[in-house]
Amino acid sequence: MTNQDDIDEIRKKKLQELQQQNQEQPSQEELDNQEKDREAMLKHLLRKILTSDARKRLTNVRLVDEEKASKVEKYLLTLAKQDKLANKVTEEQIKQILQEVTEDKSFNIKGMGSRTEN
Repeated sequence: MTNQDDIDEIRKKKLQELQQQNQEQPSQEELDNQEKDREAMLKHLLRKILTSDARKRLTNVRLVDEEKASKVEKYLLTLAKQDKLANKVTEEQIKQILQEVTEDKSFNIKGMGSRTEN
C-alpha cells in the first residue's frame, strides 16, 4: 500500500464513522418535529380533560408563569392516565390546583371525580 492508499483508507473509515454518528443522532429538524408532536398531543389531551373555561384559565396562567402551568398540566395528565378524572376538569378545579401549587402543597383535590360540569 502506498501512502495515498493509506490516506484514502483512513478517509473512508472516517467518513463511515461520521455517517454512522449522523444516523444515531437525530437532526435538529427531527428534534423540533418531535417537540411539536408532543405539544400537539398535550393540547389534544388537555382539550379532552378540561372544560373550555379551564383551558382559558390555564392558558392565561402559562402567559404569566410557564413553570406553574407546566406543573398543573403534568398533574392533570397523571390523573388522566390513572383514570382518576370522571368528568372534565372545571375552571374552579384549576383554581384549586393553582392555589395548591402556589402554596407548594401536595396535590390532593377532593371530589375531583364527582363533578358533572362540562
